[in-house]
Amino acid sequence: MFYLPPTAQRFFRSKTWWKMIRYSPWDLVDFVTLKHPLIGLGGAVYGYCYFYKWPIQDAEANRTQRWRDNWRAEVHYQEAIDWDTKKSRDDMHKFIEGQKEKYGSLKKAIAAYEKRTGKTAPAFLLNDPVYDHTLKRVGVPIKGDEEPHFLWDGTAYMKQSERPPTFADGKVRVPE
Repeated sequence: MFYLPPTAQRFFRSKTWWKMIRYSPWDLVDFVTLKHPLIGLGGAVYGYCYFYKWPIQDAEANRTQRWRDNWRAEVHYQEAIDWDTKKSRDDMHKFIEGQKEKYGSLKKAIAAYEKRTGKTAPAFLLNDPVYDHTLKRVGVPIKGDEEPHFLWDGTAYMKQSERPPTFADGKVRVPE
């Protein structure tokens, strides 16, 4: 059999211990609901916030941050595919800036190219956040915000006013 040390035995036989354990869980509920309802209401509100509301808000903020980080990683990956080195990216930036200075704007430079070669220029901006922001980093002006916006599923889009079509709940993108 297991025996407690004498000091613990003395404590468990004392009035202090019996005053501590004479309360049941119902006595605590009675104390915070009937005798002191503000304490009970405050505890309930804090419990709701701490255990339910704040974890959901943190998860949403973390998810949005993860989408932004993944989007930035995709932009850097696309840069690495388009321009192998920073030097070639910077050379492309200098070339585009030179064309802007020579013709006044990129649109005029593209029109001069089309006139000179007789070919139509390829589409620069595709309304894709990754491709368009990759081109923005070398000096191509884009239509859209600094950072893309995201749908509920993580799909990025350029402008708040040009949101992709979604179902009625506004969360899930309509399949194309």
